Amino acid sequence: SRTLTISGAGALYNLGLLASESGTLAINTVILSNYNATTQALTAGQWRADGGSLTIGTRPVRVISPDTEVYIRGASNTIPTFSNLSVVDGTLHLVGRTLSTTPNDETLLVSGTLTLGANGSTASLLAVTGGVVFEPSTSLRVDLAGLAPAQFGRVTATTIASLAGTLGGRFAPPYVPTAGHTFDIITAPLVIGDFETDTCFDANPQGLGVAALLLPSDLRLTVDSTTGAFPAITQGPEVLEGCIGSAVLWAAAGPGDVTFQWFKNGQPLEDGETGNGSAYLGTDTDTLVIVDATYEDEGTYSLRVANVCGESVSEIVSLNLCLCLECPADFNQDGGIDGADVSAFFQAWEEGSCDADVNSDGGVDGEDVNTFFFYWEAGGC
Repeated sequence: SRTLTISGAGALYNLGLLASESGTLAINTVILSNYNATTQALTAGQWRADGGSLTIGTRPVRVISPDTEVYIRGASNTIPTFSNLSVVDGTLHLVGRTLSTTPNDETLLVSGTLTLGANGSTASLLAVTGGVVFEPSTSLRVDLAGLAPAQFGRVTATTIASLAGTLGGRFAPPYVPTAGHTFDIITAPLVIGDFETDTCFDANPQGLGVAALLLPSDLRLTVDSTTGAFPAITQGPEVLEGCIGSAVLWAAAGPGDVTFQWFKNGQPLEDGETGNGSAYLGTDTDTLVIVDATYEDEGTYSLRVANVCGESVSEIVSLNLCLCLECPADFNQDGGIDGADVSAFFQAWEEGSCDADVNSDGGVDGEDVNTFFFYWEAGGC
């Protein structure tokens, strides 16, 4: 672990990013152009203690201004003194870190972005001696990495917590979300207000979200299967049926109530006739049915799902239609069973066309030849 010290009688201006990933980066210049000594504000730039320490001398920071980002990961890493942090107008990311502050005016005002992340199973705590006010422009995100208080992002205040803005977050490993688990993420003797939109957690394999409940002395999140997460397509889309005359595509999505929109070749579909002899049904549901499907309906299909938190678009699935003959003996469908059916079958079989999959096992091989001749030699089905 080493220390890099930048000092001198001149000025340093952070126009972009200053970061320490190991050791210590110490800024000891006489003038720091990103710092207002009167207001004790960081006024621009990104300041990251991401595995290392970053210091700016003895300058305390009371204000994180707009266009300023502070990132601190790990309990042992140091960064400017925040013991009297009073205003977060910019961005403050805490990752596995406890930050304690006693605001000079007894209230911490948050109008920017506050993230309380987890570093492994250790989450972040913002402990305020006094009150905390989240203004309508606030964006608060929390990581839930376990059930113990030290494993999920929290804000505590000794007087009052006033809520506004938006709340989101994610389920962080090693925690596996389970419906019904609860997390008291904001606690104070009095909690008032509310976040202005639905609480939205990132999509996850379990398809779970959270429901927020305001109690007199805390804001509680409950893991929920019906609300509070960005939508995700949990199965599919897949082709359930792909025959000339009828095709069906299906997918599953969640959590809770979501809206659906099917696309063909990137274009949104609507129920009704297609113009090529077929018709769509269920273009805004989880199941798309193509009635009287023709080869013109072949192409790539995808699905967009949406809810109050956002939207998600599936991968594409290709629809290739097959004859799906009820009686493969009359392979060319001319009403007779003769050598022309043999020629037509072997042409499709040699091309590997799904039309030659007469035993409907999903492959074109010798078993299809046996099945075809079984019916052909019998003179029909």
